[in-house]
Amino acid sequence: MTCANELVRQGGRWWGNGSSLPGIRVIACKERPHPGAQLRITDVDGNRITAFVTNTARGQLANLELRHRRRARCEDCIRGAKDTGLTNLPLHDFAQNQLWCQIVALALDLIAWSQLLALPDHPARRWEPKRLRHRLFWLAGRLAHHARTTVLHLAAHHPWAGLALQSITTPRALPAPDNPRPQTSHPVNQENQPGRGPSAHLARQRGTPPRPPPDRAAQLNINKSGRPARDHI
Repeated sequence: MTCANELVRQGGRWWGNGSSLPGIRVIACKERPHPGAQLRITDVDGNRITAFVTNTARGQLANLELRHRRRARCEDCIRGAKDTGLTNLPLHDFAQNQLWCQIVALALDLIAWSQLLALPDHPARRWEPKRLRHRLFWLAGRLAHHARTTVLHLAAHHPWAGLALQSITTPRALPAPDNPRPQTSHPVNQENQPGRGPSAHLARQRGTPPRPPPDRAAQLNINKSGRPARDHI
């Protein structure tokens, strides 16, 4: 890798740009650490050097560096996945561990959608799984069944009982999604139904009434009194 011979100073930072690979740019930045930051052994003369690689050919160096820093949220997602179960692969087979990773991804999706729908206006929407587990998921409760309903009893003195109650009642107030009635994959045979089919159409053309539907009482073998008829031997 070859870097620029001269660094460009912009707003208290020194920028360098260069690379030996076609279409690839290595952008380096040298700056003073913010007050209170712990210095590293690699900070030469009290300056911290950071670098990143990009294939963007245009744009100001400071804007590209800001875009790169905003992508740091992917590290937060990786930390959340490790707190959910991705720290270790507990199974022996590769296919089993692959299934374990899919379960972890499903759990993260459920947590993300729960925070978006149940806690839209609360700072808990941005809580990580570890904090959610200690404050909401481990909240003790008791289920009671009364009058064909299920009641969840929470401790009133718990500091996060109100937030847990809000996370349960808020999704219930959401409108139901539009769910059109699905069409049956097997069409109904109209020829076997009374008053329909080709025979009924020919009967209407000839002026003769169609054949009436069969008597349900005869099919169920029920007499006039409404009781099942007995077969005499």
